[in-house]
Amino acid sequence: MSKNELIQEFNDASQVLLHAQDLSPQNKAAEKAVLSLIDMCIENSEFVAEQSQQMSEHDLLSLRRAFLEADCEMEKYWSEKIIQSVGEDEALSWDNFGIYPWFQDYPALYDFEKRAIEKTLGPITEDTTITYFGSGALPIIPLMLALETGCRIKCVDINDGAVALSTELIDKMKLSDKISVHKGDGISIPEDHNKPDLLFLANAPLSVEDALNNMLPAMQPKVIFARSSAGGTALLYPSISEDAFSKSGYKIDHVAQDHEHGTHTGLVYEQPQIRKPA
Repeated sequence: MSKNELIQEFNDASQVLLHAQDLSPQNKAAEKAVLSLIDMCIENSEFVAEQSQQMSEHDLLSLRRAFLEADCEMEKYWSEKIIQSVGEDEALSWDNFGIYPWFQDYPALYDFEKRAIEKTLGPITEDTTITYFGSGALPIIPLMLALETGCRIKCVDINDGAVALSTELIDKMKLSDKISVHKGDGISIPEDHNKPDLLFLANAPLSVEDALNNMLPAMQPKVIFARSSAGGTALLYPSISEDAFSKSGYKIDHVAQDHEHGTHTGLVYEQPQIRKPA
């Protein structure tokens, strides 16, 4: 595809998302625009970064907001499809998740994020407690963590539909004893979420650094893992700086990057008094 064709595709997809009344997969134009932008961010990262630099801050924020809403609606759509793939009283297995178009990408993402976290926190075990902000309607990483390690996870999401669907999904995976889902804005402390071993920040809450800093002194997680954006994906997903939580007493321990999968990046923070296991 020529550069002019890429520019046209980028502009067309952006305009669809910026003006769509319905951002769910029911709107095939919006679904196509989301898929197009994701593909461009992965396959033509430098081009997308270049295009985003030419956009105003207002347009950038508007496009990101629309994309994240469409992404949320897409997760709800596929979560419902996965739940409906079995009978009312039947349990789900990983085989049922195969209908989700991006499920095949998750094992590599899971392995990368778990290794990055354990480098600072130490091994995740059945005694590890995790609060996961922005879990969405398809909490695949929490499900993988609970299945492999037996850890206890409290998921938090702001969207009512995502909370309801992910709760049902977890129940059908027979993991309700390990994972719970709570409605929350991701910038205030949900009930009984104090002092987890790990605070996992998915993309959505990362645009509110000040609110997170106000929350951290009371919450006191040992380690914070924040997904980060690199290259073209920085257009679509919010990220934070390496000193984002310094005012709350958290220092960057390391920046994790998966060079095999260029979109996998993360920032790992810890309180200075926390020592790594020998």
